[in-house]
Amino acid sequence: MEYDSMWRISITDICRDFYNLSNKIHSDSLQDNTEVSTSNDFCTLSVDEAINVHRSTNGDKQKAWQSFKYHSLTNLEAKYWLGYYYYHEEEIPECVGINTPEALKYLKMAANQENSAAMYIIGKAYWKGGNGIEKDKKQGAEYLKKAASNNHPKAKEMCNELGIN
Repeated sequence: MEYDSMWRISITDICRDFYNLSNKIHSDSLQDNTEVSTSNDFCTLSVDEAINVHRSTNGDKQKAWQSFKYHSLTNLEAKYWLGYYYYHEEEIPECVGINTPEALKYLKMAANQENSAAMYIIGKAYWKGGNGIEKDKKQGAEYLKKAASNNHPKAKEMCNELGIN
């Protein structure tokens, strides 16, 4: 008997169900006199919605961060944004003080899947060094070239300015 994959639940749905279940169990275990957050306190945005919230001038960065964190288990774009927030410490208390190598871990996951923005950030970080990253112009140039070859405008500009071919 053959099994049709279209009837199987996706890993994304499984992870989401586990996440929701763990939150329910946690909130059920709180005492009755403890204030329980309502579902309005945190509503998971899709990755695209979270990106739009992040990019808006008065967007709720905390909500975007929580959504990226939630989706990072199964979504590569969300992993990039986790790395971005860790790297830039985007006004998220949880991100402040996270070491840059931790940020690079997430950015490299995205860069390995051809995310040119992640390649650019990594390349720039290695080229300039600092913040816990040892300066490595060779590795920086490699990432910048890959980002530029994937049409990242800032990477192209930086490669031109620095003479990286």
